[in-house]
Amino acid sequence: MGLNMTEVTLSVDQLIKSKSNVRHKHSKDDIVMMANSIKARGIINPPAVAKDGEDKWEIVAGGLRILGAKAACVEQIRCLDVSALTDKERVDISLSENVHRRGMTAIQYYAAFNQLFKAGMTVNEIASRFDKKEREVQQLLAIGSLPKKILDLAEKNVIGDRTLKALAIAPGKDIVRYTKLKLDQLPNDWDIQNWLAGSEGMFMAKYAIFDLDEYVGPKMTDLFAEEDEVWLLDGAEFWRLQQKMIDIQLNEMKKIGWDTEEVDYFQAWMYDKTAKAKGGKVIYAVDQKTGAVEFHKGYKRKPKAGKAPTPTGKPEKKADTSKAFDNFMAETRHAAVQRHMIDGNRAGLVGTLILLLKQCDNVVFRNGGKPLSDGYNDSLHSSDNFIVVHDDYREMLSELGIKNGHTWDIKILSLGPKLMEYTPATLQRWIILTVAHNWHCEGKSGDEIGKVTGLTQVNTWEHDDAFWNGINNRNTLLKIAKDNKITLPNKSTMKGLRAVLKKTIKDSWRPDWLKF
Repeated sequence: MGLNMTEVTLSVDQLIKSKSNVRHKHSKDDIVMMANSIKARGIINPPAVAKDGEDKWEIVAGGLRILGAKAACVEQIRCLDVSALTDKERVDISLSENVHRRGMTAIQYYAAFNQLFKAGMTVNEIASRFDKKEREVQQLLAIGSLPKKILDLAEKNVIGDRTLKALAIAPGKDIVRYTKLKLDQLPNDWDIQNWLAGSEGMFMAKYAIFDLDEYVGPKMTDLFAEEDEVWLLDGAEFWRLQQKMIDIQLNEMKKIGWDTEEVDYFQAWMYDKTAKAKGGKVIYAVDQKTGAVEFHKGYKRKPKAGKAPTPTGKPEKKADTSKAFDNFMAETRHAAVQRHMIDGNRAGLVGTLILLLKQCDNVVFRNGGKPLSDGYNDSLHSSDNFIVVHDDYREMLSELGIKNGHTWDIKILSLGPKLMEYTPATLQRWIILTVAHNWHCEGKSGDEIGKVTGLTQVNTWEHDDAFWNGINNRNTLLKIAKDNKITLPNKSTMKGLRAVLKKTIKDSWRPDWLKF
């Protein structure tokens, strides 16, 4: 990409946001830090801008520098004029500058690559440009191309990563159907596949024993699986074809003299390998959940009186046992793991952290609370409380090799050996950090924790524009003024009352409703 750029000096009032800029929000702290840097050293790298009308210029890259300049009361800014560049080149500049910047959210990341694709860059070009595999780019584009309503819900943690990935590969009609749901109708992360599948379910093509050319229903490719997987979305059609082929194969076996027996699952140690002439059968099992079918030819069930061999490796189910007994044995194994976790300090801490990380995409655990408007959301996300926890958590994930702050990038269970290398003190802190970052208060539980731990808001919160602009009751503003012995002008408007309070009230003041 040949960049033909010249320098221009512009007034900050001439600069407006550009659709080419992939990042539209910056935290209050980022702006303050940039303003302090500009006051000390000036603007080292000029922002990139493009002509928009007679007297306006779009900010292609460098929005934070311009916001910092405004905060530092800089009136004239030296910029690079990139008006001659194509839309694709402009988006490329913006993405190159922002994609690795601290604080860029996952949703901004997805949308940024989608914007570059829309501007005309191919998947192969994007992969080469940003040193990614084509499959990674396809995954980013699949999520980034979802409707804004869905991406906004994910940005606010109303929906989780499982839902995002499921919708990214879902048919368009299901995406439209999802966008029409009310907030209280949204399926959680664990139910999204069932919701998409409907009552008949959906099944992986690899489990089909029929010719896939016979299936004429809807399909989708799972971009997020370790290997290419195709899902068959018409569950009723899947079972019609699957059962048809099961019946054909059973009939063919019966024609040559085999007896058949269906079981819920096949465990080899429960049977002896036996020839057909000596009573051997075809044992087959159909998994109702996955649709997988297994045929095992030439087996005869062992006598009940025999003692089952001692299982090695993964525990096997005992012959002729009830579901209740199987559950009992599973819970017995689970109890052994629980005991192991509490007997060994490091093992317990590692096990606890792995369990917590595996739950991070579960909206039952990670409840995003009530959605906030942009103004409130910006205020919350720019607060020290939010930034410290968010940054420390991402630093922990980076230390563990988890990319982009997403737990789906690796198999969590593979972290075990690596985690065993850390000290108990580090593991303890990470456990607390994982809970603090991923758990969101429901009901009064958060207030209770704040109360019993002696938390106060004096040093962890400040009243900003979002707070004052959110008070729409005149009597509330008057009460705040009275409690703080502030004299207000007669017949002031709401805007006037807010302006006086913001200017005169002490920084240390906290409203009653923030007390625990």
